[in-house]
Amino acid sequence: MTGEDRTALYRLFDESGHLLYVGVTAHPQNRWKTHRTESSWWDEVRLREIEWLPSRVDALIQEAAEIAARRPRYNKHPGRSTPSAGETRSVKHQAKLGEVPRARPSGATEQELAEFDRRVEAKLRGPEPVVDGLPGPAERAAIRQAARWKQSDVAELLQVHRLTVSAWEQGKSEPRGESRKRYIYLLDKLKARADGAPQPDAGA
Repeated sequence: MTGEDRTALYRLFDESGHLLYVGVTAHPQNRWKTHRTESSWWDEVRLREIEWLPSRVDALIQEAAEIAARRPRYNKHPGRSTPSAGETRSVKHQAKLGEVPRARPSGATEQELAEFDRRVEAKLRGPEPVVDGLPGPAERAAIRQAARWKQSDVAELLQVHRLTVSAWEQGKSEPRGESRKRYIYLLDKLKARADGAPQPDAGA
């Protein structure tokens, strides 16, 4: 895989921090121009958040998962495409069960769709073991709180929206790519700080 495979997952927020839209693109500036001319809601956008992922398939999978879990205001359909044949449960019901949405993204090549389906099936069979040291959602929040940091502090340092940090701590989405590496490093540092903090005197 080369740097040319990198694809951006982008999130658009309004002035109140509400998630308006999630999409993928290899060329964010071109996508902004397209939205400006074709999206009637573009004037509502106040914050653009970009997360670079290793491949287009990674970005498409993350996009589908976030649309199902976070319900952006202007994403009309999960994965922006028609659900695959044989699907009987709604994406909303799948999201409650913590499952990966089965909608196959449009605009992808046959090879990307095949890889997308393979990885979705793997996730539906069971969670992959964590091998990079990222704690589970509840522990992420506990580490941050023990260090007396706010979600906004984490968001500012990682250059993401506070609602994205909230989604990570609730298990609604997972950090990917460089954001994941920085998040792991930050949590390690916060945990070490909390573990090394002076304990109150038991006799006090």
